[in-house]
Amino acid sequence: KEDTLRRISNLKEYIRDKSAVLLGAYEKRVLVGIIWIYLKSNSIVHLNSFVIDNNYRGQGIGKLMWAELERYIKENNYPIDLGITTNGTLLNAERIDFLKNNEIIPLLSIDGDRKTQEYNRPCRNGKGSFDLVYNNIPKILEAFPDTTFRATINQETCNKVFDSYLFATKMGFKNIFLCPNAREEWSEENI
Repeated sequence: KEDTLRRISNLKEYIRDKSAVLLGAYEKRVLVGIIWIYLKSNSIVHLNSFVIDNNYRGQGIGKLMWAELERYIKENNYPIDLGITTNGTLLNAERIDFLKNNEIIPLLSIDGDRKTQEYNRPCRNGKGSFDLVYNNIPKILEAFPDTTFRATINQETCNKVFDSYLFATKMGFKNIFLCPNAREEWSEENI
């Protein structure tokens, strides 16, 4: 919660100094989608957030917003070099094709084998996310062979680091990034 409040406060400052741009989609004066980009320099645009309200997904709003983002970037002569961090749960063939056609390189945020993934990243409904991600891995790697496997390691799963590494290599990942959860206080024993 504190991090969210800090980011919102910073966003106001970024808008004032013109280092951030927000694009919004509205339905009957209700915000249903947002794109938030940072302008890091004259040559780098960082896509921070691209969110469509769950109740409005599948209606083409994201495609319209993407087109508006492309228009804005081209109008302002920013080169396009995009990447995305995704947990992979919402990816399907159409979305993977979209990423490939728009040269958006994904980084897959998955924490390891079934047990580790289910512990770290349950879905909002409480069900596990492993099968959703696992089924997409071959499609993602076929489209993007150099996709990075990014695992968050916390105290409860730090004894599974090697297992996570083995899982990633078995699945075919060449780039593996195992990152300790820096927001968690670590015990001496787990460090």
